Amino acid sequence: MDNVKLVATATDRSGNRGQVTLESEFDEAPDHVLVRADQSLYRVGDPIEVTLLTTTGSGRAYLDLVKEGQTVLTRSLAISGGRGRVSLDLDETMSGTLWLHAYIISRTGHMVRDTRVVYVNPANDLSIAITPDRDTYRPGEDAQILFQVTDGNGQPVLSALGISIVDESVFALQELQPGLEKVYFTLEEEIMKPRYEIHAFTPRDLVRWPVDQPPPGHKDKAAAVLFATAAEPPTTYSLAVNTFTERQERLRELAEERLRRDAARLSESLQEFVRRRQRAITRKEGLEAAVRAGHLRQDEILDPWGNPYRLLRDYSGWNLELMSAGPDGVEETADDLTWSEQMLLFEGERMDMANLRAGVGGFGMPFDKKELDVLASVSEEIPAPAGAPDATGVAEPRIRRYFPETLWWQPQLITDRHGRATLDIKMADSITRWRLTSMASSASGMLGSQTTGIIAFQDFFVDLDLPVSLTEKDIVSIPVAIYNYLETTQDVGLELQPDDWYELDGDRTIRLTLDPNEVTVAYYRIKAMEIGLHEITVKAYGSEMSDAIARKVEVVPDGQEQWISASERLDARAVQTLHIPQAAIDGASRILARIYPGIFSQIVEGLDSMLQVPFGCFEQTSSVTYPNILVLHYMRETDQITPEIEMKAEQYINLGYQRLLSFEVPGGGFEWFGNAPASKILSAYGLMEFQDMSEVYEIDQEIITRTRRWLIAQQNGDGSWSPDASYLHAESWGRIQNSNLLPTAYILWALLETDYQGEETSRALSYLRAHLDEAEGPYTLAIAANALVAADRNHASTRKAFDDLLALAIVEGDAMHWESEIPSFTHARDKSADIETTALAAYALIRYGKRADATSQVLNYLIESKDPYGRWYTTQGTILALRALLASLGTTAESTDATVTITINGEKAETIEITPETSDVMRLVDLGRFTQEGANTIELTFDGEGSALYELAAKYFVPWRLVPLPREGLLAIDVEYDKRELEMNDTVVSHVRVETRRPGRAEMVIVDLGIPPGFSVETADLTELVDNGTIQKYSLTGRQIIIYLDKIESGKPVEFDYRLRATMPVVASSGVSRVYEYYNTDVEAISQPVEMVVGEHQAEDNNEG
Repeated sequence: MDNVKLVATATDRSGNRGQVTLESEFDEAPDHVLVRADQSLYRVGDPIEVTLLTTTGSGRAYLDLVKEGQTVLTRSLAISGGRGRVSLDLDETMSGTLWLHAYIISRTGHMVRDTRVVYVNPANDLSIAITPDRDTYRPGEDAQILFQVTDGNGQPVLSALGISIVDESVFALQELQPGLEKVYFTLEEEIMKPRYEIHAFTPRDLVRWPVDQPPPGHKDKAAAVLFATAAEPPTTYSLAVNTFTERQERLRELAEERLRRDAARLSESLQEFVRRRQRAITRKEGLEAAVRAGHLRQDEILDPWGNPYRLLRDYSGWNLELMSAGPDGVEETADDLTWSEQMLLFEGERMDMANLRAGVGGFGMPFDKKELDVLASVSEEIPAPAGAPDATGVAEPRIRRYFPETLWWQPQLITDRHGRATLDIKMADSITRWRLTSMASSASGMLGSQTTGIIAFQDFFVDLDLPVSLTEKDIVSIPVAIYNYLETTQDVGLELQPDDWYELDGDRTIRLTLDPNEVTVAYYRIKAMEIGLHEITVKAYGSEMSDAIARKVEVVPDGQEQWISASERLDARAVQTLHIPQAAIDGASRILARIYPGIFSQIVEGLDSMLQVPFGCFEQTSSVTYPNILVLHYMRETDQITPEIEMKAEQYINLGYQRLLSFEVPGGGFEWFGNAPASKILSAYGLMEFQDMSEVYEIDQEIITRTRRWLIAQQNGDGSWSPDASYLHAESWGRIQNSNLLPTAYILWALLETDYQGEETSRALSYLRAHLDEAEGPYTLAIAANALVAADRNHASTRKAFDDLLALAIVEGDAMHWESEIPSFTHARDKSADIETTALAAYALIRYGKRADATSQVLNYLIESKDPYGRWYTTQGTILALRALLASLGTTAESTDATVTITINGEKAETIEITPETSDVMRLVDLGRFTQEGANTIELTFDGEGSALYELAAKYFVPWRLVPLPREGLLAIDVEYDKRELEMNDTVVSHVRVETRRPGRAEMVIVDLGIPPGFSVETADLTELVDNGTIQKYSLTGRQIIIYLDKIESGKPVEFDYRLRATMPVVASSGVSRVYEYYNTDVEAISQPVEMVVGEHQAEDNNEG
């Protein structure tokens, strides 16, 4: 189609005319979305009506409301008849220029977006003046901020203030609320260029009008024109203590410093607890929960007088409130001290904000003389403030170690009747600009808002750049950046503080001279000696100014990671014993407990774990995509979906869908790597997935029709299908008496499952029923049972198939499973094939609906058979198990209300509260602190309504010197480097040799090659290996090269070379390399790591003195 030309003519009342011509290329994209608002100008409190128009007709669309690059609201809209509508209330957080971003995922898999700009006049009934007592604060310094609230006439107003103080860098990195815009730009890295840019004024200039009048019509029209052509901004992912005497003041300062330091340390450990367990610490369980979990020691939760701090409210990662009973050790007495990160209303009275609160009656109540004497008696135990001289008279720099993203969050600070309020806080240790945002509201409903910056800076400081982790015995040069913004030259002495976890190679003290405004770097070469999370501290003593900083780094074990696990249903009480070998590396063993309140929490974890496995062929890509389809369908059916989850699931489905299409063979059907000839069973598996996908995501229906047509064309005259040639060798299905029975049952199942009924399915069904007696084992019978129950669950042949299948079942306790007689269609054998067979039988039994007892036993087996990573060993096993578990739920949302208690080796480790609202959340409990060599006995009790499932996984490391080389295994791998010592930018050649040592061949082999830290991969070498057919595919991660081989023939090893380039100086492990069968993960071999040395002269040259 030709370009579109638009001619616009404007004439004013005086007859003046203006004309502009616009030309635009016609967009041939099949799908579009338009976003429309009911007007262009709003005020806070108004509703906004948004309409989305799409060409997709049906499906889902997504809406982001974005202000200053921050997503403030997200919505998911159902599209019907090409239209979707939503009405939203505009609150004070949406004032200013508001961008409405609408998205759809097109039928071609692309993201399509439209944008509309509106302006929301702020709530300016109230003005807030914010006055810090200083222009710039030092890290850790006390700050006092004055707030003054007035109305439009300048009169003070008693108001409630909401306050947040957040590091500005956070706003540069991500949204306040994760929005759909981030998901969109993850997929579509496009730049939305403006059609016109209007300079010299802003939307605010155009639309400002008196607050007591509605927007004039001409201004709304003018705003519509302006906003239609507006350039989109760059997108970014986006204690005051009253005193009585000087002595009392000093003592409280000491107590405040101690509580501040304790709170900072406790906050860091508690945040780690919340992050790892994905739950809050309740006030009831207190700090002892973190002690039991190994995040704190018992002595670390004690106040200066040896009494435990008490948690005053649930802690979910922010807003920590601690109470000390004070010198007398008795709560609710006048000497109580409280650390708070927000103001609270105390017994109906307003209390001035303070990091430290003293006394139950408020700050005005002093310590009495007796209590002062007690406090004074322990004051010597509280360290002197930073900067105080030590015994030698040299001032010690204060150590900066508290670097939060949110400094302060307070939902309500009440002003006095003069509109004034004071906030006293202590600055964090970050050197940054903080953004203070304040919202005000009065009793009469007047609103106001204000934002200002608070600068934390000092003219001289140091910083540490640490790796995320080190391996035990790694040697690394730690860079220390030194910043001198003083106006004078300064002599600096760096001092690395001693610690047992590392050995230092070189001087602990480095001396430098820095000119004004100079920034330089120095290095400490250390060797990591002790496993765990450690702190490294550097002090910088300057002739004019000093600083000190502490950061944390994790040291991981230098050995082979090994796992053992146990899992089952938890109804009342369960006891398991896990053994850690005596040879395991000390300090590296830990037991993890996963508590699943219901089946759906297992499914969600299984979905996440699938994203961690390699996926290079059709089945692997399909199985990584499939869980998103199943979960999205279930959450929509049970009305549990959120816009973020929905769009993320559609994102993964879309990406998987596009990848799957690339495996289609010309002429029809699918093959593992897209090479002819196509595989009939693999195509049938894909057909079922595409059908399920079409129910939650709009796809090209032709792919279903085309695949079904191709499968039908392969049918034999007697109604059967023959197996693919790749399954007819002796190690697979070649020994089956009737090798047509299995593929016939599988393809028939796929056709019926995708709602196809025709002559072809009738003939296939007749063949299956006539030859059912020839089914030799559980795998074939499980597939036949699925086909027959899909055809007619009440037919005699269906009943016979289930009777025969159950007769072959193995029952152990309350669990039932089957052992497969042959490898599965993914070439899985042994336990992996058993899990696939059992999951297929479980799905058929659920669809059959007549053997509830057996169904429950089979589900128990699946629940108990997860590997330590939360999967069912292989992608196919995992997807079949997830499909069966989800089918068992139907459209019923689970609900559990109970308490789970975990005891290990006789010690109570954790108590978990499960509510109906959190029944879909898996709980992870780290029992590392209680783990010991030898036997570990874990007891779990369940008290309440519903049931739960659990998995215990023990992880330990065996030193590489004790790991036997599996030379006599079924697979072997050798990795050799042409050199192990080199300089920066040199390349090293890695030679790889993998082979199978059993007759026949190994199918679907993965080679996982370690990448040494500080090296990059020359990918051109790997691309050439794909082009010449040596390997089928490769992919890269930060520390791995993943090579895909479709097979390795006996006596024909696969050998290849690739190059690595050194990018930084290191002395580190090359990383473990491994070869394994994808669908039989226990068939594996490893190549142990070697030491790689890259010259670091460049680093050493930067150290002076």
